[in-house]
Amino acid sequence: ENPFNALHGGAICTLVDFAGTLALMTQDPTRPGVSVDLSVSFMSSAKAGDTLDIRGKVLKMGKKLGFTEVEIYNKETGRLIASGRHTKYFS
Repeated sequence: ENPFNALHGGAICTLVDFAGTLALMTQDPTRPGVSVDLSVSFMSSAKAGDTLDIRGKVLKMGKKLGFTEVEIYNKETGRLIASGRHTKYFS
């Protein structure tokens, strides 16, 4: 929570990172990978007490790179809070 009673942008980035990793691990649970790129666009704020709906999906999973997209919604209103892309490297 930040001084404006909203979910901090850094916490939203962490949710994108985590949800993107979980999405990739549905394809291969032995390869969480390491982040090489993370991009987040903030559309609106989430206030303290809001329930979030976080949706992660795999765009592509190759031998060395995995690409995901994550969207975070306010569960009650359906409003899009943030959208992110996450790329991970597999050794």
